[in-house]
Amino acid sequence: MSMSHTVSSKPGALFGSRFTPRFLCLAKKSSTGGSKRQGRSTVRVQAKSKAEEALQDVLQKGNGVLDTVVDFVPDNVPRPTAKIIAGIVGLTLTWWLIQKVLSTVVFFGVLGIAGFLFFQSQGGGGKGSTPLPDDDVDDPMATAKNIMDKYK
Repeated sequence: MSMSHTVSSKPGALFGSRFTPRFLCLAKKSSTGGSKRQGRSTVRVQAKSKAEEALQDVLQKGNGVLDTVVDFVPDNVPRPTAKIIAGIVGLTLTWWLIQKVLSTVVFFGVLGIAGFLFFQSQGGGGKGSTPLPDDDVDDPMATAKNIMDKYK
């Protein structure tokens, strides 16, 4: 059994730079019995999903930012150590910021729901609200007198 396939070292060389093969499956050429049966090469290419491309883009930009931050560290600190420390500090600050934003959103969401429920319980436009009478709308004194008589 011998394998005689030539595959380029560049992942996108077979299909151009647009498609990068995720996996390459080549069938083996085998000889069985007295007759030679040659298998055909099958190449399966699965394009990257948008999520993977977005993640790769974020990682590349994050690595660029990390390299820029490491340039501010003094030269007597080894670069790998500086990169690790800068990454940990960056992740910590990012985590802190995400926590603050999410807690603020949750707080205002709960506050809004509580305000809505309070408004509904006070008769603010739901089933339990009572409409104002349309008579004597032009006479505010009559309306005020009716209200005062109601609470005597």
